[in-house]
Amino acid sequence: MNATPPPLKRPAADEAAQQRHDAEHLAQVMLALGARSAYVIAATGLSNEQVRHWHRRVTGRQAARGPVPYHAASVIRTRAAQAHASLFAALEQQAATGLARGVDPWRILQAFQRYLALVPEALLAQALTINDAWVIARDLRGGAATLVWCDLCQAHYLDMQGSTLSGCPVCALYAARVGGPRRRCARRFVASSEPVRTGP
Repeated sequence: MNATPPPLKRPAADEAAQQRHDAEHLAQVMLALGARSAYVIAATGLSNEQVRHWHRRVTGRQAARGPVPYHAASVIRTRAAQAHASLFAALEQQAATGLARGVDPWRILQAFQRYLALVPEALLAQALTINDAWVIARDLRGGAATLVWCDLCQAHYLDMQGSTLSGCPVCALYAARVGGPRRRCARRFVASSEPVRTGP
């Protein structure tokens, strides 16, 4: 009787090479979208020197220096920006699995690309950047931001710790435009993200 052969295992050297290849590929994708080096390092595990090398190769220029935003509230400061952030956050949450606890770079990239595809061309100048998206996703995972249900809009909006923006941004934008509170909310911009759930 022949013994069952052991399962094939990739040599450690090959696994390390594949991991390095995957990390560098992710870095190139993020850098092409305009990601800051700090976020690329966090996503890939590559060193600062490696990321700066790839930044030069991908963009043709030196990586920007200086601090990066730490919380979503520091970059989402207007109602319009909050509406954009709410759409991205809903898409990112849709892609998350029940077991997801950490930040998944590929999930963020997928949600960001879907978000950009949903933003009307006339509003692209106001669109989030990949850096904004990374901070929002990180805050969602860490609990510094949550998606809250709006009964009027029948959609979720992003609520951020430390933010002066309280309540639903779409309702606030509507009230500012018509000069009064919103009674019924047409499901257009934020709602186009297909809400994560259908009720409170």
